[in-house]
Amino acid sequence: MISQLIHKPDLIVFGETKLKPRFPANIYNIKGYTKFVECRKSSKKDGGGGGLLVFIRKDIIILSIETLSFGNNIKCSIQKIKLKISLSFETFTIVNYYRPPDYNNSKDFLMDLEREMEASNGKTIFVGDLNINLNASTNLSKKYRALLNCYDFDVTNSFITRNNSNSIIDHTVINFIRESSIANHTIKVRSELSDHNMVITSFANIKIARKHTFKKIYRTDFTQLQASFEDLVSAIQFDDIQDPNEIVNELTKITQDSICKSTKCKIIKVKNEEILGWYNDKVKKAIALKQKLSTKLRKDRENEHLKRALKSASVNLKMVIKEEKRKHDLKLFRSNDSKKMWKNINTVLGRKMKNEPANICIDGFICNDKKLIAETFNNYFIDNVNNLTNKLPNVTYSEIPPKTVISDHV
Repeated sequence: MISQLIHKPDLIVFGETKLKPRFPANIYNIKGYTKFVECRKSSKKDGGGGGLLVFIRKDIIILSIETLSFGNNIKCSIQKIKLKISLSFETFTIVNYYRPPDYNNSKDFLMDLEREMEASNGKTIFVGDLNINLNASTNLSKKYRALLNCYDFDVTNSFITRNNSNSIIDHTVINFIRESSIANHTIKVRSELSDHNMVITSFANIKIARKHTFKKIYRTDFTQLQASFEDLVSAIQFDDIQDPNEIVNELTKITQDSICKSTKCKIIKVKNEEILGWYNDKVKKAIALKQKLSTKLRKDRENEHLKRALKSASVNLKMVIKEEKRKHDLKLFRSNDSKKMWKNINTVLGRKMKNEPANICIDGFICNDKKLIAETFNNYFIDNVNNLTNKLPNVTYSEIPPKTVISDHV
């Protein structure tokens, strides 16, 4: 199936593989991919249980790799594969987990997860079957959500991943959700293959819009300013001026003239970067407040006041972003200029403008006259409408059957 895809995935993760000695991992290979395995040992004779199997495209540069299992019980341990890769001139850290459903010591897992989030200094992705149901409000799911929220990580998938229990226990978590356009697809898998659904996640960087503006830079020669001011002041006979207001006016005029003579203005062309139209000072302040509270809470994790404040700041940030997006969209689409409005709609939907044809064939001849091309298209559509109109039967009101007559109207 993978070999038939035009756009092949960068990373493929299988959780709870249950690989056993009679089915060794070395028989599972995907052409064009490098494989990493971490299995869980068991006391059963046939072995196996849990485990991770990760495939990554061979053309992706792998900077580091770490595989391990941890937990105080070898029969019920957590498997982890950590990759650091270079892709499209960016560095990503990808941490894959499998946490068994009967793993009771959740503190070990949350502490390891926090260590990874605290150490992340770039784009980080957590993937895996964590057996933490986000579709239920449990003590563990609350702690897990609070931890992600504290370090500005977000779960990108929101559909059921295990149909039998109606739960979301397979997660894709990232810390760059505001910088990326994300698409998630949850696909149901045949029950004989797995009781989990397949989660497909794609990321694309949001292109930063650049526009040119002109900026004025003023540079003043203060030595020249002082000399000019002294020359102008010495030329005025203040003893002959009786009105104090006139003296003030003269000094103001002298100061302005001196500044003009000693100051040069240079106009330069600069590039402004705008992440998104709705990303304004109000959003920046809400983000800054949340980050400030997150930093404080890391130092004092038992402070209930900080926890409540951080939760309130997170809710406020979501509301601010939602409101600013709404205002931005209304501003884009409420335009008297229909051409500009449709241009904005196409930009939001990601539609690309198509270039007009350079030439077309008219009656067997190649024509590149833009005016004639436009008239040909215009006539074509007008003729089509006229032909359709002529084919319609002429029906009068009296010929309409009684049952089809509509008595009410809007």
